[in-house]
Amino acid sequence: MAAPKIAARTVDPACPVTYTTTFVETLSIIAPTTTGPFETTTITETEVSYPLATTTEVESNGETTYTVTYTYTNFFGDPPYPSDCYSS
Repeated sequence: MAAPKIAARTVDPACPVTYTTTFVETLSIIAPTTTGPFETTTITETEVSYPLATTTEVESNGETTYTVTYTYTNFFGDPPYPSDCYSS
């Protein structure tokens, strides 16, 4: 009997993504009487990667029409995130 397949987790690119980063810092001392690590600290940060959003504006000065597309980090949720971003 084959093992069941587990569906790969997908992330909606329009939703913010939470991830953690871990840093390990070690303070070492090199001296005539002692050497080696003095202190080690582990720092874990939880960060949020906000999605990119785009908006397109059409402008005209009477003679020429311009289409401008802006891409920005959607920090404030404008346009709103999809409703399924908030489900657990």
